[in-house]
Amino acid sequence: MKGLGGFHLACDATNSAAVTELRLRKRRDEKPFAVMAATLAAAEDIADLDADERHLLLSVERPIVLARRRPSAPVAPAVAPGNPLVGVMLPYAPLHHLLLAASGRPLVMTSGNLSEEPLAYRNDDALARLAGIADLFLFHDREIDTRCDDSVARVIAGAPVVVRRSRGYVPRGIAAGERFQEPVLACGALLKNTFCLGVDGTAYLARTSAISRTSRPTKRTSTPSNAWSASSARNQSSSPTISTRTTCRRATL
Repeated sequence: MKGLGGFHLACDATNSAAVTELRLRKRRDEKPFAVMAATLAAAEDIADLDADERHLLLSVERPIVLARRRPSAPVAPAVAPGNPLVGVMLPYAPLHHLLLAASGRPLVMTSGNLSEEPLAYRNDDALARLAGIADLFLFHDREIDTRCDDSVARVIAGAPVVVRRSRGYVPRGIAAGERFQEPVLACGALLKNTFCLGVDGTAYLARTSAISRTSRPTKRTSTPSNAWSASSARNQSSSPTISTRTTCRRATL
């Protein structure tokens, strides 16, 4: 399913067979899947949320929120095997609202890629790379300039802590303790990497890029550095916008 920053792989979060099959196809052994719930009330059926976690779920950034899973949660154990926490999030794009309303149940929403590969964000790339995983493809006609994974956060000691800073938070700057005497570029690390630009009194963090040791860089058109923030910002809007056309296509193996 095409979203704001790339493709999701989705399945019925209540169906153990479907979740297990997705793990096999995605080559993801035990790492937890995120679950998208249609409403805050549905999210509270899955996780034991306090006021701060509810506020974080409803924030404009719409991150995946790590919270304690309820023993009675209506999700398959394979969603987060052996883990007392579950990652829940709310819809942040029009297709999410439509799909959750039509399905009537929580859905696994995990990044559209094989484990440790970059997120697929273009239609042709998704068809080529995900045909062996997905049974169906749901597209819309809004182009995505830059891939951007879902952000992950949790509440610790009453304060939100961002575990993965990406969609919704970037390229928003962070106030630095002191002004930079000159522009600074920090890069790293090898896996799950990002970079940071320090200018004046602000640090600008890029979104996380899940690149593996074996991934090959893809050829991209050159983008001026001063367009980076503008192009990323267009992708981070959490305000619902109406897609002019959606397409559902069956995968051909």
